[in-house]
Amino acid sequence: MWIALVLTGVMTGIATGPVLHLLPEPATTEPKRPYRELATVGFAALVTACSMLALGVVAARLPAEAWPIWIALATVGVLLAAIDAMTTYLPYRLTVALWAFGLVGTGVSVALSDEPASLLMRIALGAIGAWVFFWLFWRLSRGSIGFGDVRLAPVLGGVTASVSGDLVLTGLLIGTLVGAAHGLLLRARGKGGPFPYGPALVIGSFVALALLG
Repeated sequence: MWIALVLTGVMTGIATGPVLHLLPEPATTEPKRPYRELATVGFAALVTACSMLALGVVAARLPAEAWPIWIALATVGVLLAAIDAMTTYLPYRLTVALWAFGLVGTGVSVALSDEPASLLMRIALGAIGAWVFFWLFWRLSRGSIGFGDVRLAPVLGGVTASVSGDLVLTGLLIGTLVGAAHGLLLRARGKGGPFPYGPALVIGSFVALALLG
């Protein structure tokens, strides 16, 4: 099983370049680093390493039947976070792909569960709760986060809820604190404008899993 996870991480890195070339640029007048500029060996290696680290946490902390729903976040989700870190944008089409992979993973994990109805309900509540929280945050924060983070939120909530409600809250708390600390650090260094929040949110989910899984 570990070999399969390693291969999954490697395939994520291999797919990084082609995916970046296929992503359309967002309609914006603000300066932005093109996605295609990220299609380098170094960036693919970074994505591979981060994906394999995330998959390692999943394998170490969860039983095999719980892996499918987390694999989406540890592959497509990690790639999204890495792109966001470099461009401050979460590509919409890749986010939709994450939703699709997440739904497939949810179906497999639910099918393998001893309590499928309970697991499905927990995932649904986690996804809805996280989306509502970040939607309100987005509405009230006046630009502190982008709507891409709102789109990412239900995946984070649903995936972490597959383990427990405590993991949802801990993951969001850690991610929010990491993102806020990053933002304050950038402001202290005199760098204004938008900053990536997605990487902190994804990191928060896996740190929470490592601590509480």
